[in-house]
Amino acid sequence: MIRRIFKRRFAFGYLAGVFVASLYFVLAIVLNSHGGPEPRDFPPDEELQPAIVPLLVLTFGVLFALTVVPSIVFVIAAEAKAVKGAAPYILFALILEFGLLSLPILLFSLEIDPEDLVAVLALLPAGVISGIVYWWISGRYAGDDIRNLKKQIEVFDRSSLPSPPAGTNALIT
Repeated sequence: MIRRIFKRRFAFGYLAGVFVASLYFVLAIVLNSHGGPEPRDFPPDEELQPAIVPLLVLTFGVLFALTVVPSIVFVIAAEAKAVKGAAPYILFALILEFGLLSLPILLFSLEIDPEDLVAVLALLPAGVISGIVYWWISGRYAGDDIRNLKKQIEVFDRSSLPSPPAGTNALIT
């Protein structure tokens, strides 16, 4: 039961974090396709509107595929160490976002120009947002399952001890 709850909490938190990061990327693309976030440019043009949902699905799939294995490793370590603070989750998401998404933009650019740097910096909030979302849904409960399981085992062990024979004054501690 506890493992099932953990798996569901992890899966929901992870999927929500990936979805929020995907939504951020798509909004950044849509808003920057017109040269920046101007109030007159929202909602986007009729040509761009049909592409938003497929772009969101594609971005979600790519982010999921790139981040699932490192995220599982990090979550297992965070659960084992009962890391409850938001900072490690945000930092991990930032490192993951920069290492898997932003760094290749810089490395595969023939020459680094200010536009590439601005694009990389504009994508960094996606890591912060996804780290916060995952922490809020799942990370702040890290290690709770382990502590509850240990308490349940202790209670079970105490209740399963044999009772002393009748007529003795043995104390069980």
